[in-house]
Amino acid sequence: MIAPKNPEAEETPDLKQIRPIVERLQKVMTEYLVPAKSMRLKIEGADILRVLDQAILFAEDPEVKAAFGERPEDYFLDGLYEELIQQPGAVFEKVPDPSGIEQYVPLSDAIWLACLKNLREIVRKGVR
Repeated sequence: MIAPKNPEAEETPDLKQIRPIVERLQKVMTEYLVPAKSMRLKIEGADILRVLDQAILFAEDPEVKAAFGERPEDYFLDGLYEELIQQPGAVFEKVPDPSGIEQYVPLSDAIWLACLKNLREIVRKGVR
């Protein structure tokens, strides 16, 4: 996803608007992380923050390539990253058309970026 060149040009999404998407992302991450324990992989909060930082960078500039390293944990984190950056294609938002009828459309870049940043803040607070 490409972030708008002028973020102020789009309305800043409010928490109520992005909460369901952030909750979905939390669920995706939680489900993805379940097998890590049985695989004896040590995934810490800082690792999750690194994945989210890379996803945010990618949302701002799709030319940015994530690099996680060569440890088994790094390959696992790369998979989580790939899972996250695929989510915008499966999530839609309701937007009124000119006649006032709500239509489902792909997430705007601004909303996707706000969701990732909000999720990062949630994880950051939990890492303390």
